[in-house]
Order: sequence, then C-alpha cells, then structure tokens
Amino acid sequence: IIQVSAKVGGTLATEATAAAAMVTCVNITNVANGNLAYPVQYWSIGNEPDNGFSGTAAQLAAGVQSYVFALAPAMRNAAAASTVDPNITIMAPELSWFQTPMYAYMVGGAYDITGTDSQGRYYIDEITVHSYPFGVPPLTWITSDVLNQQLYGMPGMLQGLVSYINYANTLNNRDRKST
Repeated sequence: IIQVSAKVGGTLATEATAAAAMVTCVNITNVANGNLAYPVQYWSIGNEPDNGFSGTAAQLAAGVQSYVFALAPAMRNAAAASTVDPNITIMAPELSWFQTPMYAYMVGGAYDITGTDSQGRYYIDEITVHSYPFGVPPLTWITSDVLNQQLYGMPGMLQGLVSYINYANTLNNRDRKST
C-alpha cells in the first residue's frame, strides 16, 4: 500500500498532478526499468485528515470529497497507461479513528466519495478506517477496561459503517464485496 498525501501544498489540480506522477513513477517507470517486479495495487488517499481539524464533520467531509474527487481520477488515468496492470485499488478516507458523523457524510451521504467520476469509474474501491488501542498520552499502559473499549469495541463501531456501505452500494449501484 502506498499512501498518497492529500496535502502537498497547492491547488487540487497540482495535488492531482503530483498523485498521478507518483502512480506513473512507481507503477510504470519503476516496473519498466526493473526496480519493481510488479506494479503497486493498493493506493490510499490521505492520512488522518481529521487529526488537528477544528471544523465540523460536514466541513471535513467536504474537504475529503474535494481531494478524493481530484486525485482518484488523475491516479486512475495514470495507471491506465500501464501495459503491465492498468488497474489500481484506491482507498479512503483513512480517518484517525471511526467517527460516525464523518463516515455518514462520506459513505452515501451529502459528501459521498463512493460514486463514479465522469468516466464511470468509482472514485474509491475500499473504505478505510483505523484505530489506536493506546491510552493517553500515546504508547502508555492502559487499563483493561479502556483496552476493551478501544480495541475490542472496534467491531461494534464498524457495524455502523457496514450499514453506510450497504446504503452507498445501493445508492451507487455497486456490487457488495464483503460485510
């Protein structure tokens, strides 16, 4: 998996150009010159856009949608030039933890990132979420109650995400791959 930054400093157009250049460099140039045996399949756009964000859930979702809508088509266009494997798997939004309101906006909601671009290609192929099962401050020993809530509570939190995914799949006429 390669993580593509959504904040390279500049406009969405320059960020999209940089993301496409990264796909070209890794999947076409480095495969052609023998530095890589195979192209990279998995690409994740952004990393923890919510970290330090002080706006509303809707504002964050709108920002994520903006850069996903700019970067994903550019990356797919670059990958399409590959003679080895023209397909890539794009993942997003990679929030720092599961936050129901933000995912509700982005997965079938007002700032949906699961639809298709102007060429009929899905913007993203997979929804990403992660969690840190650490206490505060990070990397400290925590009680078993907190660990159970943070680590073992993840499946329960993700049940809500599954319902958003099911809705988005129906909304965007997508085949469901997993539960």
